[in-house]
Amino acid sequence: MQDKEKAPRDGDFAKGPTTNTSTVTRITPGADSAERPCDFCDTEGPAWSYGAGAFTRRLPGTPVAVAFVGPWLACEPCAALVDGDQWGRLLRRRQSLHAASHGAIGSELLGLWLTFESRRTGPARPLGVGGGERL
Repeated sequence: MQDKEKAPRDGDFAKGPTTNTSTVTRITPGADSAERPCDFCDTEGPAWSYGAGAFTRRLPGTPVAVAFVGPWLACEPCAALVDGDQWGRLLRRRQSLHAASHGAIGSELLGLWLTFESRRTGPARPLGVGGGERL
């Protein structure tokens, strides 16, 4: 789900100041649905959901910012890497699946995921199940 709105003036962005002409695109990762791809590697078949507090990141070199709101979904391989705090391996997994994830984009993804980790609200939950933890 994506909504566009004017950015807040307070500069609540991971990179750089904002102006009131910035556009915010709100993305709701996961949306707790198995129909969405993994929010880390973009492959089908997510199995785990991670709660995370909302945050906003500016797209490099643009006045556009993206707000991430809601749960993040992970497939089995990515969930194991997230739970193991193996961000470098997660990035290499993404790069092996998507050639466009190299270089500057890879650095941005790593920054995005580290922000996600700092906003994470608890352990992974099995997708579609109200409780439980990843073992």
